[in-house]
Amino acid sequence: MKRIFFFMIAVLLVAGCSDKEKAPVITVTATGLNDLQVGQAVSGASVVYTLTNGTYADPIEPSNFAVTNLPDGLTAGTASRINGTVVTVSITGTPTAVGAGTPTITLPASIPANQVEGASSAITPTESVITVNAVAKGEGAAVSIPIAGRMKPSSSRITMQSVILTPENGQEAEYAITTSESTTAPTGDWQIVPIFHELTAATTYYVWARSEANDDYNAGEAKRSVGITTRAAAAPTVTVGEKIGSLPAAPATGTIAYQVSTARIDDGEVGTITWYRKSGKGRITEMANAPTGITTATVSAVSDNTAIVTIIGSQPTMTALTSYHFIVTIADADSDMVDL
Repeated sequence: MKRIFFFMIAVLLVAGCSDKEKAPVITVTATGLNDLQVGQAVSGASVVYTLTNGTYADPIEPSNFAVTNLPDGLTAGTASRINGTVVTVSITGTPTAVGAGTPTITLPASIPANQVEGASSAITPTESVITVNAVAKGEGAAVSIPIAGRMKPSSSRITMQSVILTPENGQEAEYAITTSESTTAPTGDWQIVPIFHELTAATTYYVWARSEANDDYNAGEAKRSVGITTRAAAAPTVTVGEKIGSLPAAPATGTIAYQVSTARIDDGEVGTITWYRKSGKGRITEMANAPTGITTATVSAVSDNTAIVTIIGSQPTMTALTSYHFIVTIADADSDMVDL
């Protein structure tokens, strides 16, 4: 019995010595860093350093656990000692650009010995990089429901107001038109200008809008207008001729005029002017007021099938990417768009 007792004591002592001799191991894991998407904030993302066969120093030096080379828009926080065996680095932010391939997040090649109590040498973590899925395109911005512009439809044209995108993430709006009441969006023939020409008279159309796909975002969910009907073909016509005169630069003012020809419009009818701004790659936006610098813009009463557009003021600032235009409406007949 004494021999058995001493043998068991010896086994326990050897086992205890064996446990003490086990080297510290740091296992690295990550959460919340797959399925990254442009425009979608990460939630609960972190990199975790889990220690076995040892205890982390208290305090640790956070820079020894730094996480770098994150996808654009993400930020690594300061390493935090959660307890004797866990150090966590939180990851916050929102990816801002699509990633190609499988990005790798860089971790320390080794953790210094002074970060683990009793360690005699630096510890190499189980991972030096973390591979995550490429950042995917984000969901397209939402758009407001398309609404017809202040200009009434002609027999061959429908003009819409520009929709509002939420959030503003750099996407442009695009538009399509159908004659179907279907709630399924069209698959083709999208355009960035909210004006549709060469339509059929006396026909009801439905205009669709959505955010246009780009390098970082998918096309957004399409929304449809109510039915909009073009006028019958036998409608009055308005044609605006060439510009006469010019507007000087501010603060000086001047006058320009355009002669207007009409058909099937009674004498005495007075017209209106609707202003538009063209910017970027051809995006046209209806304006509530005349461009800055224009003080007066009128259409004289029709007489013998003619009228005069008179514009007084100074020349609005125009650039290679911005210009101003207008449409004349008389007796529900609209002219083509005219350059200022």
